[in-house]
Formats: sequence, structure tokens, C-alpha cells
Amino acid sequence: MARKPTETPAARPRIAIVDETGKPQEAIEAGAALVLRAEGLHPSTLYTVTLADDGEIASQSIMSDRHGAIRDTVIWPQVGLDDPRAVERVPIEKARERWRDRAVGIVLRDPRKATVGETRIKVTNDARPLAVATDADGRLLNGFEIGDFDATLSLHGFEKNTPLRIWMVPRQHEWRAGDLIQPAPLANGRRAVMDVTSEGKAQRVVVAKRGDLVPGAYDFILRRIRYGYEDDHELVVRADEIITSRRSTGLVVREKFMASKVILGGCANLQQIACRRTLGGMWPYVQFTDTFQVGEDVWGTLDPNALDPAHTGKAAAVYIVPHKTAAQWTANNSLSHLAVLGGNAATIKWVTQSWCTNANLHLLWSNATQVGDYDVVVDFGNNSTTLAGFAQDDHYDMPLDIIDGYIVPGFRILPDPTVDTSFVDVGAFSYTQPSVTVTNDFGSAVTVPLIANVRFPADVPGATTASQISAAQQNYPVVVCVHGNASQTNSYQGYDYLLDHLARNGFIAVSIHMQPGQTGTDRARILQNHLPIIFSMFGSHAANNVGIMGHSRGGEAVVIAARLNQQEAWGYNINAVISLAPTNQYTFEHFGGAWAKPYLVIYGSLDGDLGGIGDTGFELYDHASAMNKSMAFIYRACHDRFNTVWGDGDFFFGQMTAADQAAVLSANSHQLIAKGYMTAFFRQCLKQETQWSGIFRGEWIPAAVQASDANMKIYTQYEDTTVRTVDDFEGAHSATSWQTSTIGGAVTQSGLPAAPQENDLRTMDAHSPHLAAGLSVRWDSTTDTIDYAIPAGQRDISGFQAVSFRISQKVASASNPANQAQDLRVTLTDGGGHSRAIRVSKLKEIPYPYQRGIASLVKSALCTIRIPLAAYHIHCLNVDQVDLTDVTTLSFQFAEKTTGEIEIDSLQFTN
Repeated sequence: MARKPTETPAARPRIAIVDETGKPQEAIEAGAALVLRAEGLHPSTLYTVTLADDGEIASQSIMSDRHGAIRDTVIWPQVGLDDPRAVERVPIEKARERWRDRAVGIVLRDPRKATVGETRIKVTNDARPLAVATDADGRLLNGFEIGDFDATLSLHGFEKNTPLRIWMVPRQHEWRAGDLIQPAPLANGRRAVMDVTSEGKAQRVVVAKRGDLVPGAYDFILRRIRYGYEDDHELVVRADEIITSRRSTGLVVREKFMASKVILGGCANLQQIACRRTLGGMWPYVQFTDTFQVGEDVWGTLDPNALDPAHTGKAAAVYIVPHKTAAQWTANNSLSHLAVLGGNAATIKWVTQSWCTNANLHLLWSNATQVGDYDVVVDFGNNSTTLAGFAQDDHYDMPLDIIDGYIVPGFRILPDPTVDTSFVDVGAFSYTQPSVTVTNDFGSAVTVPLIANVRFPADVPGATTASQISAAQQNYPVVVCVHGNASQTNSYQGYDYLLDHLARNGFIAVSIHMQPGQTGTDRARILQNHLPIIFSMFGSHAANNVGIMGHSRGGEAVVIAARLNQQEAWGYNINAVISLAPTNQYTFEHFGGAWAKPYLVIYGSLDGDLGGIGDTGFELYDHASAMNKSMAFIYRACHDRFNTVWGDGDFFFGQMTAADQAAVLSANSHQLIAKGYMTAFFRQCLKQETQWSGIFRGEWIPAAVQASDANMKIYTQYEDTTVRTVDDFEGAHSATSWQTSTIGGAVTQSGLPAAPQENDLRTMDAHSPHLAAGLSVRWDSTTDTIDYAIPAGQRDISGFQAVSFRISQKVASASNPANQAQDLRVTLTDGGGHSRAIRVSKLKEIPYPYQRGIASLVKSALCTIRIPLAAYHIHCLNVDQVDLTDVTTLSFQFAEKTTGEIEIDSLQFTN
């Protein structure tokens, strides 16, 4: 049965139609978006909204939020232009004339089909300017497959001889004054912008030729250009801009249907659907995500760039289902919409936008508190064009239906280590002990007072002594933070925000003082001197279970400390090490061997202190071995904002331009990154909480971290201790060394314009920040391949979870399309000749190198791609399963981009 209201509405239900700026309106222009707002409803309840004139136009399901409100929601994207009942498309000007002075009734009904609100609105055909995506004859065309049409706009209502500038931009779910205008990149390398003069009548304008288009979802922004007004050229949206739609997609350029599949030749149609509305109305207002914290709202939107063209303007039901394993999906493709959402009878239903399958933003799950992994499935059922005639079939059917998930979870609900806590009260004190003298890495004596800030879990507020530690546990792990070099003598206080959060998560957390000018080993020695003080103060309440975190020079020092602890038998169980924006300039550590411990490196693409190619955390990561290790490369993070005392100090060290400074993530984002990643890492390593492991494999980003910036980009490297290395590209290098892999198999290539090159990455690429060997590959055809033969005795990979490799686009290579992610397919073939080619971009991004203002600091930074082996044997219509006990070949097929140049390392089967 459909879910029934369980709470009394707080007020009498009210509904209204608002314009695209949120202002209530009584009339609407043909072609504008019809936006519904409602209040006073039952919380988290599924309602039905129906549009009608002299008959029903359309209906759809809408869920109220936890407050009993429906936020501004598009219920008809282009009023009158895309009449769902129309049997043929007509030019825009004719469609507008048909709807002149007609009225539309809007009725909102509850699950019992009782009317809770209704209103009417008049459709006008005012002379206000309008721009709409159409075909060359002016018929509405919001979407098409790449290569089928030009990107064409029909202009109406513009005064004759008005100079106009048109930008084609990546789609946003809302547009507001002050938003940035970022012209979309075209296949020919230029940006999608053009100038045109209006003709004072219906006018067709080709903004981009079909051969220049790149698949994606786009909007169009039009501005009147005035002679002599320089600010007319500013790339910032104004309140009076003409936008194809501020709330629904202007144009979707879809990929070719079959070629776009995650499994080549198969019929699994994977798309991003789950999303969040960003906090505080932050640009771009909607953010696709695969992670929600407990209690967050789950929204969904459908902008498929690859869809069966027969499914435009069709009814669909949206299910949220528990994620299944490959074996479960293969055995049973039935769908069970969550019981907490009302089951299959209560799926949200909508009709996709006519002539283009765009389903606009809908709330799918209000106040999601049920922890787990989920998929979102769009079921087209009986392929109806109306909800009245629609019947869902409660199955995920290939190739018709769309799924966000399948091979990996579409999204997950889980506690967020960034905000999750287990203790309310935090005790705090500082201590000062007599100075000690240690020797630095240049042989000089350094005298340092032993000063620290301490935080611990407490049972009462205001606790100030170690004896007041919470009695909830017998003992607590210890975390010590080591800061880097700065002129300030209170740098250790810059991590108080982190200490507080760690204490609330059940750690004794300490940040220790260093003197300005200290190097690496002497910092490790000061850490050594603090540990007995901490354990003496807390006695048996301090578990000999230690995590250490160092920043900058401190990031190198904690690796040194881990080694010295083992070599010199300090007696401490150091079980987790984090290097935050570390140096690698003193002892050039090879972290591993007898002192190997789980290791995490965090580094930002806009580090203004350690922004160079060498001597950074990339090198420490590369030289770490024999442990589970991870590195988070955070686009737009800097060096100093992780420490509240340092502030923006690294803005002024000569490694950032003004544009770089403006682009840096907020101080709040930096702190959330530190809290989220470090707390999760210490909880995983010191408390054996395995639920956080996906963060460090790059599978998900903590929800509060991702939500803190609308363009949060974090690229992860990860290596497990359980691996079968196919090729690590180490050893003696020659012109032909690439032809034999580490595993002992032959390596061949087909079609490449030049043989691959195997060598130290920095020898081949001056922009590589890595101290590792790798393979450099350039291709110029979608038929080019590299094939790795897997020798007999090594072919059973069924015990592993993924095929993994590190990859980067090569900086400044003309073969890589500017500002675009790269793509390729990874193919496994078994002894019976069965093979599957998995498209990387459907699972993970190969990003374009981050372009900071000083070109010499741009890095060819490797990130890890992990393709679940489940992708090779999960059910997929029209494609054989691969026998994972007998894999004979692993291939890179460069079938997705015509040209490219990449660097590869660490090719493995792994867990």
C-alpha cells in the first residue's frame, strides 16, 4: 500500500506557482518553467500533482520534505512548448500561439487521492525575449545523439538589431545572479561562445556544429552587448540575462547509445541520478553524489547523456533498492522499493520531458536514516507516454531501464566521520615541561620546551585534568599531531579544531610544540619525548595504540618517528601514520619493512609552500611499501589553511597567482577535510572500524566534505597489501623493456603511433611529481590497444576484488583534449575467448591535470583506478561473462577518445 501520513500537518496546506526566481505569479509565459511550491503538508509523504486544461495534461509524484513542504519544483519544464499530448512537433512560434490566453489548473492530492490544494494560472504569449533549443525548423529539440544535429537556438521577442552574446555552458539546476559563466569546451578545443545580431523575428542560430559538440547537458545564456561597456564582457550571470531555462536542462547531447555502455556491447545503462541540494543555496545548487550522511535528504535528477532514443517523453517509476552483489543481480533482477518509502506501490513517477529524456529535480527520500548501500533504478515499465497508461513492472530490465549503481553502489547512507561523534563533552588542558635538546638533520643542537595542547573524552563539561577522562571505556587510543615550520611559536594551537573532534570520537588527542626552524629528525625526537609524558598523565586510560599526524615538515617527521620507534625500540605501538602536505627533504624515507604501518598522505593542488614538482608527499607515498597506503590529492586545497594559526600564509610565498588565491577552498573546507579523513583513518586503524575503508580506496568522499564546496574534487591513490602485480615498470629500462611485464608475460601493442616508453616517470615527464617508474603511452586512433598476457599459473584472479592501476594525463600534451577528462576501456579475456571491455569513466574519472597559475608547478599526478572484478561477471544482456579463474589477457583499449597521452603505473589485481 502507498505510504500514509503519520503526522498532523503543522498548518493548512498551501500551494502556489512561482517564477524561476521564487516569486509567486498568476500568469506564465509560454516556454517558461512551471514551478510548484507547497507548505503545510504531511512530512515525508508522497503526493500527486496533476496539470489540466480541458483535459489532463500530465501528472507526476512529488514527495514532501521532513517539514511538510515541497520546495520549488519544476512540474512542467517548458509550458506549452512540450505538450505531453501532442502527436507532432511544431515550430516554437506556432506552439506559443496555440497556448495564448489558455489556463492551466494545478491540483495536489495526498496518498488517499484527496485534494489538498489547487490553483490556476494563465498562459500568456508576451513579447518578452525567449531562447529555446530547437532543430533547424524551430521545433523543440532538447536532446539528441551526438552527431545527429547542430546545437541550434530559436530566438523570439528580441528587438531588431540587438547585439547578443550567446554562451553554451554546462547545465545547472538553478541559475542565479552572480553565478559564474563557464563556456563549455568543444571538441575543436575552443569554448562555446558566439556573437549574433537579432533579426526582430523568429530566428534560428547555430551555436555549435554537430561535429564540434561534446556529449553532456547544457544551458544557454544570452546577453545584450552594449558598445563601450567593458563590464558586458564579464563572465558573471546578471539578473536580466536570458537563459534557456533557469531550472531545467536546455539541451542534452547524448552519447551514441550502445557505444556509451559501461560494458561494451552490453545493455547496462548506468547514469548518475542521486544528488543533494547544496547547503545554503551554494552554487551550483545541486551536486551529484554517492554518499549521504544519516538524516540527509536524497534528491534525484535524470539528465541521461546516453539513452535509448525511443524513451524520450516516457513515463517512469523511480525505485530506491538495497544494493545487490553481482551474484544477487545476476540471479534476480526484481526491484523492491524500500519499505520505509512505502514499497513498490509508492514509487515516485514522472514523465520525462518530451523530445528529450530530462527528469527534473525530485526529492526521493526525505530524512534518510536507514544506513546502507543503495541503487536508484528508473523503470520505464510498459513504455507509456502518460502516467494514466503507465504500468511499472518492478524489474530492472536491460536495455530499457536506467540504474545509478549496479556494479558499485549508487549511493550510501552512513555516519559521516566529519561530524559523527560518540562523546558530547571534551576535556582540555595544556602542559609545559622542561626543555630538551635534540640534534637536527644538519647536526646542530636544538633546544625545545615540551609544550602541548591536550583534548580527551569527558563525562562532564569543563573537565581540565587527565583524571577526569570518561569512564565509558577502560582506555583510549592516543593521537599526536606534529606541526611544520612557521615563524609563529603557537603553531601547535592551530589544530585545536581537530583535537576537539578526535576527542569526541574517543581519542586522547595531543598537539605538540616545535621551535621555528626545526627539521625532520629533531621533530621526531621531540615527539619521542612527549609520548612518556602523555602516558604518564593518563596512566592506564591511555592505550598503547598510537596514531601520529604531521603537517609539512611534521609530515616527514612522523614517518621518521615510525622508523625510529622500531629501530630504537621506543616501545610504542604506532599503528597509523598521516602526512599532511609533507616535505621530503631531510632523510628521504622509504617507509616500510619492519616499521610499515597504515599510511595516509593528504596534499592540495594549490599548495603555496610545497608547490614544486619534487620533495612533496607524492614521493613519500611512492616510497612507502608493505602496508595499506592511500593518498588524497585535493584540487584547490592549499598548505596553511589546515592550521588555523597559519591562516593564508602560503598565499604569499611566490607560488600562487591572484587567480590561484581566489580559487582556494575555504578554511572551513580544509578543516572538514582534516576532520573527515583523519578521524576516519584513525578510527579504521586504531579502532578496527572497517566501514571507512572506501574513503581511502577512493570509492566515496565524506558527505560533509563533499557538501562543503560545490566543486569538491578529491583524487585518490591506493595500494593494498593483497596484490598480484601485473606490471610495476621497475627494473632496468630500455627501448624494449616494456615488452615484458613484472608478472612475466609478453606485452604487445597495436596501432600506436610510437612504441610505449618505460622509464622513471620524472625522466619521461618533467611535470611528474612521482619517484616511481611507469609507462608513457600516446595514441591517435580509437582502435589502438596495449595487451598484457597473463602467464599460466597466474590466471586465477577470482580471489581478488578489483583490477587496479595508477594513471595520469600527461601535462601539456597536445594529444589530450584541453580541460577534458580522459577515458579508455580495460578488457579482460579468458581462456575460452570470452571478454568484456569496461569503460573507466563510468566508474571513475581520469582528470585533466589541475591548471594552477604558474605552469611549471602543474603536475602529472597519478590517481588510482579500481574496476571491480564483479563488472566482468555480473549479468549483462548480450555480453558473455568472463571466467575469472582463467584470465589470459588484460588489455587497455583506447576506444573512447580519438587521441591521448597518459602515464600508467602499478597495474595489479588487488583487494
